[in-house]
Amino acid sequence: MVLDRPMRSMLYVPGNRSEWVRKAAKYGADAVVIDFEDSVPDEEVPAAREALAENAQALRDAGQSIIVLRPNEVQRGGLLDVAAAAAAPAVDLLMVPKSTVDVIKVVDRTLDELGCELPLLPIIETPEAMVTAYELGRASRRNIGFWAGSGARNGDPHRFLGFDWSVEGQETLFLRSKLLLDARANGFEHIIGGAWVDLDDKDGLCKHVESYRVLGYTGYVAIHPGQVEPIHETLRPSEEEIAYAREAIETMRRAEQQGQGAIRMGSDMIDYATVRMAERVLALAER
Repeated sequence: MVLDRPMRSMLYVPGNRSEWVRKAAKYGADAVVIDFEDSVPDEEVPAAREALAENAQALRDAGQSIIVLRPNEVQRGGLLDVAAAAAAPAVDLLMVPKSTVDVIKVVDRTLDELGCELPLLPIIETPEAMVTAYELGRASRRNIGFWAGSGARNGDPHRFLGFDWSVEGQETLFLRSKLLLDARANGFEHIIGGAWVDLDDKDGLCKHVESYRVLGYTGYVAIHPGQVEPIHETLRPSEEEIAYAREAIETMRRAEQQGQGAIRMGSDMIDYATVRMAERVLALAER
């Protein structure tokens, strides 16, 4: 199961604030996440469920291409949220909080019972999930990626693991690399990092996004509309990378005409593997 549209940015909006949800499409995020978990008081979740289908459809009508629900944890009524998403035609994806192998299997079984084919994006937040991420990814045919990495400052991974958080992220390099590897080993295209909590620090946000981009992560969570464009700017290949990719493709075209499968370009030896990487860079730039 594949969601074949890019998700460079995933903008969170509290699910109980219908007016915020309905205007979220104007901010240009690739995906809008209607959140029922951390940003919604428990007593307001039932009303948010009731409004989900209408709010999601309003988002779609406003031009939003990807609409996501983050339900509550399974142990906290999350399966009721899952059922609400299954009944909302405009919802495209479920992000599953506190994912474990067992949680994913429960959500998967629930969707089977509801006759719903919604894809899943597990959120890797706990030590158990971090250790078993590869197996977790294989726990459902509906899984299409991870929200992984080290999370926000003072977020769940920070709290669970107790590391000294930094913008550069050296303390979580192993963790972020492992989760990327587990995702790629499952064939996932969507590996999302984040989030950045200091809304006034754009430079810090861009540095943090960059620390994910260089590892191979494909997107980043936005918790405020003002973060969407900096995320897109940072994830876009540089002009130098784009120019190199175009030159590599053109050089290999000329090499093919001469019956060559590898050729020198400047100081580099390039071949068809270079072309495949160049095509990926250009596809990212176009998005």
